[in-house]
Amino acid sequence: ARKEAERRIEQNEKLFRALVENDYSMTSLMNEKMETIYRSPANEMITGWTEEERKQKGIYELIHPDFREYHKKKMQEVIANPGVPVKYELKALHKNGSHQWLEGVSVSKLNDPNVKGVITNLHEVTARVTAEKKLEQSEKKYRHLFENSPMPMFVVDRNNHAILDVNDAVVKHYGYSRSELLSLTTLDIIPEAERIKLLDSNFKIIDVNHNAGIWQHQKKDGTLIDVEITLSNVLFEDGIAYLVLANDVTAQLQAEQNILKMNEELEQKVKERTSELESFTYSVSHDLRAPLRSIDGFAQLLRDKYVCNLDDEAKQYMNIVINSSKKMAQLIDDLLMFSHIGKQSLQKTKLDLNEIVTSVCSELIKPNDKNKIELKIEQLPEAFGDLSTIKQVFINLISNAVKYSNKKEQQIIEIGSYLKENEIIFYIKDNGAGFNMKFYDKLFGVFQRLHTAKEFEGTGVGLSIVHRIITKHGGKVWAEGKENEGATFYFSLPNC
Repeated sequence: ARKEAERRIEQNEKLFRALVENDYSMTSLMNEKMETIYRSPANEMITGWTEEERKQKGIYELIHPDFREYHKKKMQEVIANPGVPVKYELKALHKNGSHQWLEGVSVSKLNDPNVKGVITNLHEVTARVTAEKKLEQSEKKYRHLFENSPMPMFVVDRNNHAILDVNDAVVKHYGYSRSELLSLTTLDIIPEAERIKLLDSNFKIIDVNHNAGIWQHQKKDGTLIDVEITLSNVLFEDGIAYLVLANDVTAQLQAEQNILKMNEELEQKVKERTSELESFTYSVSHDLRAPLRSIDGFAQLLRDKYVCNLDDEAKQYMNIVINSSKKMAQLIDDLLMFSHIGKQSLQKTKLDLNEIVTSVCSELIKPNDKNKIELKIEQLPEAFGDLSTIKQVFINLISNAVKYSNKKEQQIIEIGSYLKENEIIFYIKDNGAGFNMKFYDKLFGVFQRLHTAKEFEGTGVGLSIVHRIITKHGGKVWAEGKENEGATFYFSLPNC
C-alpha cells in the first residue's frame, strides 16, 4: 500500500511538474524574503536570464526603476492578505537590453504547509501594452485636436440625435455650458422649421467628409446662425456616431447677399446710364447733322465758285474743311448706328452666310483691286441671327481686313468657320498691319484706335459696333494679332 501511494505521488508530481515546466507563462515560488525557491523554465525563455544570472543580479535589478517601489508594495499587499490573488503589471529588463511588459498575479501561501511561499504567475504582454500605449497617445493627440479646434465639433448619436461630446469651440460659440450641451439633442439647437428636415433626412455617408449642406442653428440666447455641416462616421463607446463639424457661414452668406444686391443695383444703374447715354448720343449726333451739312455745303460752294480767286494755300484749307466735315459726318453716322443697335430688337432668322459674305466682298472690293487681293473663303454653315446686323458685322470686319492689309503687295484675306461645343466660330484673317497684343484691351472700345488716322482712316467705332451686335446675339468677340504680321478676328454665334 505504501509503495502504491509513493508511486501515485510520484506520478502526480511528474504530471504537475510537466504542466508547470511546459507552460508558456512564468511560474515561480518565493519565500517571504522574496528569495526564489523555484522558477519554471518559461522564465528563462521569456526574459533571457538564467537562474544563476538572476540570482547574481537580484530580483529588483531586473525590474525597471520606475516599477521597483510599485512591485515592493504589491508584494507587501500579497503577504498581508494570504490566499487573496493580487494582480499587477510591471516593466522588466530583458537580457538583450530591451524592456518588456509583464502582467500576472501573485498569491501568498505562506500558511499552507504544502507550499509555504508566494506563488507568482506572469505573462509577457509587451505587444499588447505597446499597442495600448500607442492607442492612448493617439487618443490624446486627437482629443487635443478635437478640443482645441477653432471650428465647433459635436459627436452625435446617429439613432436618437443625442449630443455625446462637444469641443470648447461649441461652448464658446453657442453660449451653453458643456453639461447643458450634453443633456441636449441636435433637435434642441435647431429652429422648429428645420427639425422636420432633420428628422426626414437619411444621411448616408459615403465620403470621409460628407457635406450635408447649410442648416440653421440656434444659440442659447436665441440668435439664429447659418452653419455648413460636414459629417463623418466615428466609432464611439456604444457604437457608431456622427462627428459633426459646424462651420458658421452666417457672415459669409450675408456678404454674398449684399454683393448680389449691389450687383443687381449696379446692373440696373448701368442699364439706366447706358440708356441715357445712348439717348444723349443719338440726340446730339442727330442735331449735329444739320450744321455739319451747312459747313460742308458752303465750303464746297466757296471752293467751286471762287476757285479762281484762291491761292493754293487757301484751296488746301478749303479741302481740309470739306474732308474734315466728311469724316465728322461718318463719325456721326457710326455713333448713330452704335446707339441704334443698342435699342434695336433683333429679328432672328436662318441666315445663308455664304450669300452674305459674297455680297459684302463684292461691295467692298473694287474690280481693279481683285488682282491684288487674294480671297480664301471656306464654305460657311447656316446660322441663326438678325440679317441686317450680322451683315454689318461682316462689313466692318472684312473692310478692316482690306484696309489694314492695303500696304502689302499681295493682300491675303481668309474667311472661315469651325464648330466648338454649342457654338459656331467665324474668323476673318488678314496679312496686314496687325497689332500689339498688349493693347488688346483697347481694341473693342469706342473711339479706341491702335493706329493713327494718318496711317489708316477710320472713326474707331467699327469694332465697338461688332462687339455690341455679337454680344446681343449671345456670342463673343476676340482677336489675335502681331505687328506687321496680320490679325485674325473671331466671333461666335450659338449653334441653334
